[in-house]
Formats: sequence, structure tokens, C-alpha cells
Amino acid sequence: MGNFGQTNYGAAKAGIAGMARCLYLEGMKYGINVNILAPTALSRLTDDIMPDAVKDQIPPDRVSPAVVWLCSDEAKEVTGRTWLVSGNRVSLLAWNLMPIAQKDEAEGPWEVDEVGEAILATKDSWPSINPMRGFDV
Repeated sequence: MGNFGQTNYGAAKAGIAGMARCLYLEGMKYGINVNILAPTALSRLTDDIMPDAVKDQIPPDRVSPAVVWLCSDEAKEVTGRTWLVSGNRVSLLAWNLMPIAQKDEAEGPWEVDEVGEAILATKDSWPSINPMRGFDV
């Protein structure tokens, strides 16, 4: 979440995602749905940074169908998610918990070197860090 050179922007967006997660949890008992829409579209703000090759693929009106659908009764069971909409692509952005290791309580607390070994032993199975830029379509 975020682009090179935009640390402040990425941090703000991650804050919005955290806030939306809390609103989703708090709204559940009231039947309130909360989703985040992360659109990528050509605008006056993005015109100078978008590669010419993708500008015609991401007009703002391509985002509207996702907005309308998420507000419809058909989407009543869709909540707590972040949706990336860019051109003709809709993606689900998910932060996943990936268990790495658990030590039996009878064995005592982790030692520093044990933690490192456990983490590094699983490194090849970690999801890749997506170097996605907002204008990738």
C-alpha cells in the first residue's frame, strides 16, 4: 500500500484501512457494512504521473460499477474488505496472518536465535511483496 517516494500517502492509506477495519468490527452488530474502495483512475491529479500507455485504460467511469454494486442489496454480505478497482480489473487486497512457528509453553520462552531460525526456515513460503504501483493495469 503506497508508492515509492510517498511514505506519507502510504501511511495515511494504511491508517484508513485500519480505521475501516475497526468500523467493520463495530458495525457488525448493527448490520452496517464497511468496505474500502481503492480506485486507480486518470484524473487531473494523476495525469502527470500516469504512463501514456495506460491512460486510455483507466478512465474514472470504470470505477463507478464497483461503487454502485458495493452499495446494492446484492453486496449485503460483503463487508470488511478493501477493493482495488483499476480499469477493467477488480482485486481484493488482503492482509493475511501467516503462522510461522509456535513453541510449546513447557519448553519456556523463545530464545533470540530460535526465533530467527523459525522465521528464516519459512522464508521461501512467504507471499511476495507486490511492487504494485497504482497505475499497473
